[in-house]
Formats: sequence, structure tokens, C-alpha cells
Amino acid sequence: MDSSDGWIASSTQLIQFLDHVGGAPGIAALLKPETIQVMTTPAPAYPQGNARYARGWMVGDNGAGSWWHSGSLPGSTALMIRNPDGSCSAALCNTRTQPHQEMDNDLYKLLLELAQNVSR
Repeated sequence: MDSSDGWIASSTQLIQFLDHVGGAPGIAALLKPETIQVMTTPAPAYPQGNARYARGWMVGDNGAGSWWHSGSLPGSTALMIRNPDGSCSAALCNTRTQPHQEMDNDLYKLLLELAQNVSR
């Protein structure tokens, strides 16, 4: 579990990771577009049948084509999102609520709302 309740990256480093995986202005993508397509397409054989799970990434429930990954343990919550326009956001929190899905969902909605209100 790596560092368990600690982080192995800052929110800035998570954004840099997303920029390098998918590409960004002035940053070449590490992965081919075909690989990103596979990586962000829901896996049909996922055991729990979660239609939003795509090989390590969650996709699709906001209709915008975003992909994201989140994680939490007691005392820690993290989320990173890559939007179709290439913008990315990340958040690290030193708390987790019970049930933790409520905080995960609220944090996800907050990051999407912030991204929608950024002037480009």
C-alpha cells in the first residue's frame, strides 16, 4: 500500500503526471492515443460490473469524457481528474469521512465545478 496514510506525490506532481500521460500544451504524451483509448474505455469484464471502471481509471458519468482516479484510507483522501480539453485538477485531503464515498463524490463535484469556471 505504499505509504498507507501518507502521500507519495503532491497535487502539483499529480497534475504533472496527468499532463505527461495524456499530453498537454508543450508536453508530448507518453502514451499513444490508441493506448489512452484502451486505458479509458470501460472494461466489459470487470467483476462488479461497474460500467465506469476502465483499467485503473474511472470514466464517463459526467458526460464530458473526463477520466479520474481517486483513493482514500482512514485519514486521507486524494483525487485527480483529466478533462477532455486537457485541463487537469487534483486534490489531497488529510481527512476522510464515513462513509467515504460521500466525501469522494463531493470532492469530485467540486473539482469539476472549479474546472468549468476557469477562464481559458
